[in-house]
Amino acid sequence: MDNHSFFKNVIMLDRDEDWMFIINPSSKEAAVKSCEDFFGAWGNVPGSRVTDVCCCFYGKNCMFPTDVTTWVGSKFPLKVDHGYEVDYTRIFGRLSLEGMYRAYHDYGIDPLQIFVDTLRKQGIRPWLTMRMNDAHDLYNDDVTFCKEELFYQELAAGHMIGDKYGYHGREYDFAYPAIRNMQLALIKEALERYDVDGFDMDFLREPFCFDYKNNPDRHRIMTEYIRNVRAITNEIGKKRGKEIKVMIRLPHTPAESYAYGFDVETICRENLVDAVEPDARWECVNSSIDVDLWRASVGPDVAIVPGVETLSLRGKNTTEGSAEYGQNVFSFCSAEQVIAYGAAWMAEGADGLYLANMNYPGLSRNPKLWTTDLTAINDLERRFIVTFQDIPSGLVPNPYRPLPMMVNGKADLPLRIGPVSPTQKALLRIDFEGDTAPEILVNGISFGQAQPADPVRNVMESNTEDTVLMTTHASLACDLTGLETTNDVTVTFKGNGTVHYVEIKIN
Repeated sequence: MDNHSFFKNVIMLDRDEDWMFIINPSSKEAAVKSCEDFFGAWGNVPGSRVTDVCCCFYGKNCMFPTDVTTWVGSKFPLKVDHGYEVDYTRIFGRLSLEGMYRAYHDYGIDPLQIFVDTLRKQGIRPWLTMRMNDAHDLYNDDVTFCKEELFYQELAAGHMIGDKYGYHGREYDFAYPAIRNMQLALIKEALERYDVDGFDMDFLREPFCFDYKNNPDRHRIMTEYIRNVRAITNEIGKKRGKEIKVMIRLPHTPAESYAYGFDVETICRENLVDAVEPDARWECVNSSIDVDLWRASVGPDVAIVPGVETLSLRGKNTTEGSAEYGQNVFSFCSAEQVIAYGAAWMAEGADGLYLANMNYPGLSRNPKLWTTDLTAINDLERRFIVTFQDIPSGLVPNPYRPLPMMVNGKADLPLRIGPVSPTQKALLRIDFEGDTAPEILVNGISFGQAQPADPVRNVMESNTEDTVLMTTHASLACDLTGLETTNDVTVTFKGNGTVHYVEIKIN
């Protein structure tokens, strides 16, 4: 099946590796049921339109027993790990590896096989995904369950990207072969073991795979690595008599991806991947993903499935490799926000939508996501919130970060918000710092002066406990009803002051 047919209107999501904590250890039956309930949650939502789910089997160790690297379940019985006393029955004070350990060691069940079987029964396509270079807890002075044996070996050998990259400094440097060889062997074992429809390389955990500022050979190394991944999927797919699709999650523009070491044009020209998923890292959503720009880079045959992350307005600052936060608002995405970005990207020709780290089916906000009809997305309630790029490489000028915007007489903010018809209600909400509210123009048409409005609250629904105010200055609104566009608008602010927050509600 060609890529555009396969990915047409997909709603994909990932299940990160902390599923290891959900397994009920009390009995074999309880362990099986907990896995079936957990992995079946999205398909059990009435009217669910989820088409594909990617289950993570590797972060910094493996989720199934293997000789290739450390199995996370093997940590459970340890009392001493690399010279430190440990208790892996008490992780974060409330979680344990006991369920994972007993599932494989005592009960002889395979949770990942349950994942595959459960989704197959629901008509959802199962995928496997890896966090290619996760950074969790790598700077802890003691040990954690996150660290595989290879981590300690490569750390001792000095094969990390370096402390100058801050939080990311102890991530593997792919310039050294040990990590690449281990991962290739693990990918092959996982795809031979589980009959899935696709493999997702999650390079947004993390894109820091090289000392990229000092390694001009990074593109060749990474392209060859992905070429080897494709060879594995082709080999196993041929044995199974099926095609195993390959997707790659990358920073939000081709230029930023290239800066980190991903030569998107070569990777796609050689047919090494079937789909790209441009996205922001998990602590931010990027409202500006440019599907047209990606299409020019990947060519006509590769599917584009842009991603929306679970957190909306918290992200890295524009200092290269820094772990300091540049925007201190913390908020989860609502379904209305996800739908807004989806409408804009689908209008540009995106094939589907990837919901990244939105893997908590019990939360009240998410059933709307699982039932979103992408073919009718323009008619749904939307909240287009202007957000930013979270981890720029420092090698690409002018990373997208439009707010705060200084208005000195006049300032323009170009946006792609999806189709809007004159019969739909549209409302601009802003946070403004200044003596006089600005006049608002959209595509050159004046909609009058912005008026005082109730403060904008958090992006999550009001029945949650999170009530963070998104505005701290003057909360203003302007009625844009009558606006008509196929996607592109330019919002013009006329006046003097600073715009800190911008949202356009459409319903």
